[in-house]
Amino acid sequence: MSVDKFLTLFLFALYLTACQQDPRYIDTIKPSDLNTLKNEAVFDAYADSQMMLLDSLLVAAQAKAQESDFIAAIHERIYLLIDDKVAYSVEIDGKNISLEKGKNEGMEPTLLIPFNLQLAKNLDRALSDHQLSDAELFNFAYVLFVPCLKRMYSMPYLYGKDVSSVKLDNFIHIALRNDKGYTYHGQTVAVAATILNVDGMYMILKGLEGDPDIKVEFTISEALELYKLVCYDALKNSSVSEIKAGIDRYIELFEKGIVYERTWH
Repeated sequence: MSVDKFLTLFLFALYLTACQQDPRYIDTIKPSDLNTLKNEAVFDAYADSQMMLLDSLLVAAQAKAQESDFIAAIHERIYLLIDDKVAYSVEIDGKNISLEKGKNEGMEPTLLIPFNLQLAKNLDRALSDHQLSDAELFNFAYVLFVPCLKRMYSMPYLYGKDVSSVKLDNFIHIALRNDKGYTYHGQTVAVAATILNVDGMYMILKGLEGDPDIKVEFTISEALELYKLVCYDALKNSSVSEIKAGIDRYIELFEKGIVYERTWH
């Protein structure tokens, strides 16, 4: 049995043990490093010919994205990881995109994104017309789905507070609907993840594992709105009415997306 398979089964066993004692919805979330950078090493193999091509493609993609309109809605600090090492630091502030090799020590990343030469080629091609089609958004979602979920379920404002009103289950399947049959560069794929509460800490696994408490499916636009509510709007909302409106909208979207609930609930 592989280490990854053993870890998955072990986590499910912990989950089932917890289910015998806990109510359906969790009330607190603990800070966790389950979804954070594991390897502090910095990538240094930039002289390799493949890396030189990747670098040139990434610089070209930066210039194309800078000329597009869609970056106005994006505010992210990103580490691009190659071989689990930080190879590039990217910052998007809604107007400008900065790109530098290595780890920007003064930057606290919002997203950790595995990266490689093929992804650089795909990115450069997708940005060639300075806009993103629905099919291209699906391709982006396939790469970004798990990193974005990791951010959503580790927002600092969730820690040390009663979050029971948000109705967070212990074991969640979440997926993008693909009614139009989009493929990932010709390959049929599912954009999906398993969200698992392990002793109050959420772990995000790519793909669907086991029999969840609940399964939800969203369109790309609904998923983007959920991400915006949790990672952008919630940081700006200051009044009680704004906070309540944000929570209500989140619950509305989440409940609309339910396609399965475990019968014993």
